[in-house]
Amino acid sequence: MPVFEDGVVGADKLDEELEDWSSGSFRLRGRRFTLEWLGEDETEAVHREHGWMSG
Repeated sequence: MPVFEDGVVGADKLDEELEDWSSGSFRLRGRRFTLEWLGEDETEAVHREHGWMSG
């Protein structure tokens, strides 16, 4: 089972965390990843493709 680092960001790292998210990235285990938010139509298509639609 993988070890997860998902949790509360400490006050000493909060500014850095918010700057990363504002710039469209996040860090995990020493690596930086880029975020790309999907638009409404793209989101619906992905949800349909993967069976995530509610209802």
